[in-house]
Amino acid sequence: MVSLTEPPFVLPIVVGVTGHRDILPASLLAVQNGVRATLAALRANLGPSLVLMTALAEGADQLVAEIARELDIRMIAVSPMPLELYRRTMDTAEGAAALDRLWNDDLVAERLELPLVGACEPAQQDAAQYEQLSLLLSRQSHILLALWNGYDAEPRAGRAGLERRTRGGSSHVVAMRQMGERGEVMPATIWNSKLFSGLPPRLEIARSGPILHVVTPRLRDRGGACQDAEGKPRAPGTLLWWSDMPPRGPHRRWRWLHDLLWPEQPETVYAHAKAPSWRVVIAAGLPAELPVAFHHIREAAERLARRAATDAAKSGNSYLCPEQDLRTARDLPALRRLRHLFDIADADASHIQNRLFGTWLPGLPWPKRGKIQIGLLLWFALAVPFATLCFEMFKEYGRHLVWLELYLAAILVPSLVYLLVVGRGRWQGRYQDHRALAEGLRVQFFWAASGVPAAVSDNYLRHQTGMLGWIRLALRGPALDGLAAALTIRIPDAAFAQERWIKDQLAYFKRQGDLQEAASVTLQRLTRIAVVSLILIAIILLVLQQASDSSVPSSLTERAIGLLSVTLGTMPAVAAFFVIIAEGSAYDEQAHAYAQAHDVFAEAERQSRRLGPDDADEWRELLLALGQEALTENAAWIHAHRGRPVANKVG
Repeated sequence: MVSLTEPPFVLPIVVGVTGHRDILPASLLAVQNGVRATLAALRANLGPSLVLMTALAEGADQLVAEIARELDIRMIAVSPMPLELYRRTMDTAEGAAALDRLWNDDLVAERLELPLVGACEPAQQDAAQYEQLSLLLSRQSHILLALWNGYDAEPRAGRAGLERRTRGGSSHVVAMRQMGERGEVMPATIWNSKLFSGLPPRLEIARSGPILHVVTPRLRDRGGACQDAEGKPRAPGTLLWWSDMPPRGPHRRWRWLHDLLWPEQPETVYAHAKAPSWRVVIAAGLPAELPVAFHHIREAAERLARRAATDAAKSGNSYLCPEQDLRTARDLPALRRLRHLFDIADADASHIQNRLFGTWLPGLPWPKRGKIQIGLLLWFALAVPFATLCFEMFKEYGRHLVWLELYLAAILVPSLVYLLVVGRGRWQGRYQDHRALAEGLRVQFFWAASGVPAAVSDNYLRHQTGMLGWIRLALRGPALDGLAAALTIRIPDAAFAQERWIKDQLAYFKRQGDLQEAASVTLQRLTRIAVVSLILIAIILLVLQQASDSSVPSSLTERAIGLLSVTLGTMPAVAAFFVIIAEGSAYDEQAHAYAQAHDVFAEAERQSRRLGPDDADEWRELLLALGQEALTENAAWIHAHRGRPVANKVG
């Protein structure tokens, strides 16, 4: 079976498929041509990152799947209910046979059989299952491909607050995508489904994603013309595009420099999308530009694929979960893929972190083993006292040009390094982005390994639409791996979750919190020493100036006064050095964040001691709540550190 999270499929772009089962035969060829143009254009634009998610029902789903096979596009097969029950819903024996054949196709990368929605009347069970499928398609696909006639029999404007009666059809999925789930989804479906923890927040600002509408007449329309949202007739196979996400602007070679020089007007940051509306796609199968979020996902996937090829990421060791701990009960391909993706995201984040902050900073204990790497934060901070010292030496000792040259070098070199290397390569953003990805994947892995069928993309960065918004979208693909693994685990392995997640993280937060707090105290002490030294040197200099007319040899006095003057001029920069380190490393804030996370995991550990191995539902509730709290804490950390760039401080 092909993998979704091995290079180059580390962060797939998922296209969810919805459509009519009863396509008008006379329109079939036009619809096929429209779908083929769409998938070919997506394949050309997204490359091997493209993955199709389809329920393989008769009609639209099987039509799209067959064309995907022709174009060698990988698929995720989703059965809205146990497969045996779903097979019986096919109208013809040919449809059931095609379902089985496509379900077992080699291009299917993952297979999900959705659980039964609980507390349903028998007459409403199928409707609840299809509504659950619609929710999955709406939430977890990056693009919704709708083979639809464009007609909604129950538009929200015409229902006056009443619930939708017909659920799970194409018009229902499109309405969820466009209007949101409130007012479109039966709350009972969400609360009684194992896949969802609740409705999105009422004031959620996260984007749902684009819709590609292939105009598809139905047999029941009896050849009637399809219409768009404005009532205009549309020919079968016409492609229409709707998006609530802004596209990437025109590429300019020096855009990165614009973003650095005018950070208050960044061109690469998301803008608020204009009011979304349907528009006909003129180009073959796609609009001129896909949303900028998709470009960020592709760039991140390419970087992670390169990182996966390094020796560091190839080692069998994993901080997340050692190989020996993947026991037979959890030795699932989906879990291995999640662990692999976490490893490379964590490795890349750590690599950039070492470039920025190094393996040692003032305030931290000297590493006992391993190679010491000095990060750019320390070099940028050292440039401040060094430049000041050079200028003071130039001013005090004969104005030798060498001191002026060193002074200029101390200003120009860090500035050029920041502009041409750090800023252009987005080191700070990459570090935080990949750290956010890794933390999301950590929670997704332990949810999956513990049998919690929850998607991290539904619970992470829901109030972020800017440069952080794409991370939640990027996690939609791995979340499907997590759901697939969790749905196969009937009984959570309590001991595994307790040892490898709760206790490991508890010890980590305790260790790091103490370390950051001690570093903060040390830097504060060093800053005070620098200030007190400055005062003492000023007093000594004053005494020497007054004694210059005494019997002390003038040459000795002048040398001492000159040396003290240089030291006096440099000491404020030394104090600034420690302040820059404290500000860039954020010791205080990190100590506070680690303390909060420690308290959350300590409470989880306390509650876990009261649960037995047979308390499966209680374990799932505890681990779901723990993951949600961990994601909230990490989102706050990422957002706070976005405002703390590691930059040249000279000048």
